[in-house]
Amino acid sequence: MIEKVGFVLELVGVASAAISGTMVAIEKKCDAFGVVFLAIITALGGGVLRDTMIGHLPPRMFTSYAYIVTALFFSLTVFLTALRHHERYHAAKDKLDHINNWFDAVGLAAFTVAGVDLTIAAIGMEAPLTPILLGLVTGIGGGVLRDV
Repeated sequence: MIEKVGFVLELVGVASAAISGTMVAIEKKCDAFGVVFLAIITALGGGVLRDTMIGHLPPRMFTSYAYIVTALFFSLTVFLTALRHHERYHAAKDKLDHINNWFDAVGLAAFTVAGVDLTIAAIGMEAPLTPILLGLVTGIGGGVLRDV
């Protein structure tokens, strides 16, 4: 049951983080490859770090294509919409920054809870600080990788 809750939360986080990563990439004037790359790193980086740390190899993003497909779908949807409505997209910069903050917050919350749940399912509660720290890594890992 915990795995299913974690999976759903991760998909919500992937969608939110992919949108956030796409909006940052557009702001940095990346091309289509750069936009998709940053969206995927933002959406999946924290989970890859967590999976590697708990010994779940290969990481889930490589064994369940739902993660990549979700990130690609939301990234390309935002990118193509911004490309098609270029002037309106850039004219609403302040409003979009506020929206981007919301997507960041939703992604952070979903990934953190999913990270804690998946870590508990994998290694239990023998060391109670471990799920908390790996939840943190899951929540912020992709954003940190994107910003680097």
